[in-house]
Amino acid sequence: LQFREKLTCQSVLWGAGLSAAIKVVLMPLFIGGILKLSGLPAGAVLAMVLQAGMPTALAGIILAEAYDLPHKQMIALAIAFSSVGVLCTIPLWLWLFG
Repeated sequence: LQFREKLTCQSVLWGAGLSAAIKVVLMPLFIGGILKLSGLPAGAVLAMVLQAGMPTALAGIILAEAYDLPHKQMIALAIAFSSVGVLCTIPLWLWLFG
């Protein structure tokens, strides 16, 4: 299955921003809420929330280049957005779950 449709700059930015927001905001919030309700110790919850909120790994762009996947720009932007976004969310997670 090949998907080689050209994306506009706006759709690339929206896609990358949305995926980064899900990775660094929604997933840690969801995991933290579930784990807090489960009765785990605060230290364990915080460790798992921080791990869940880490930025997107660079392996995505490496694999996209190796397999000549489309939309490499969106992958690179998602990595950049999540790396910057985590700087803003770590204090939030420390405050909420620390």
